[in-house]
Amino acid sequence: MTEDRARFARELRSIGLSVPRSAAARSLPAALKIARRIGYPVMMRTGFTLGGKGSGIVRTEAELRARATEAFTSSPQILIEEDLTGWKEIEYEIVRDRADNIITVCNMENVDPLGIHTGESIVVAPSQTLTDREYFLLRDLSFKAIRHFGIVGECNIQFALDPRSDEYRVIEVNARLSRSSALASKATGYPLARIAAKLALGRLLPDLKNSMNDTTTSEMADFSIGSSEECRRRTTFLVGEKYGGKALAGCRNRLALGRQVQAIRQHDGPSPQAAVDPDRRPRHRESRSDPKRRRV
Repeated sequence: MTEDRARFARELRSIGLSVPRSAAARSLPAALKIARRIGYPVMMRTGFTLGGKGSGIVRTEAELRARATEAFTSSPQILIEEDLTGWKEIEYEIVRDRADNIITVCNMENVDPLGIHTGESIVVAPSQTLTDREYFLLRDLSFKAIRHFGIVGECNIQFALDPRSDEYRVIEVNARLSRSSALASKATGYPLARIAAKLALGRLLPDLKNSMNDTTTSEMADFSIGSSEECRRRTTFLVGEKYGGKALAGCRNRLALGRQVQAIRQHDGPSPQAAVDPDRRPRHRESRSDPKRRRV
């Protein structure tokens, strides 16, 4: 249900959750018609694919023709939706059992705004700029969506949040372990894969111990985590450029722990190349203002 873009949006609207203005298309003429109605630029998402393959921001009709034609070679459906570039990108890792016990393991916030794929960005957990009201609003909406879909085990839900208002949009739900689940496990010490496997066998959350600390299940970690993903030949994580492009890129995940984001930055530090070659520093500033695969 969560992979069928049209049904996903329809189900969320039926329970009062906001999703981007969008419509699904199964042909090129239908996609062009939807884009004209919404207005360019638009976000094109490919249905039934992993890693955002074939998805991205489309600014002109000619670009949509090319992207949609390619997308239809691997998927029967694409979704055309409003462009939310510049909104905050927030993600919640949720665990639920068959008795409807549900918890938030952690939430994460992209340092970069929506429009830059998570795999090209820096992620901080827990979120640093949400107010208590915003945090609990999105948390409650997460629970509402996951319960509606009947997901048992681990999943994550991604939101776009307007920094100038209380408007939000549900971007997607991954009803499975994903790349961000690995970060959440490392960040909190909560063994998501292990717990999800036990829940799939019918166990209940109150009966499960966290193998990292031998206590019952808990919700939040009391520290900040910064993760920057750098593209390298040796691959630990695979990511798809949903916003900046369509090709998969191999990435290595770097993790820094600290009580404050400033401490994380100290852990990160300047690269040895920048120290040796001062001329590289201006190029680093330029690359951060226009993120690409190698910019972090």
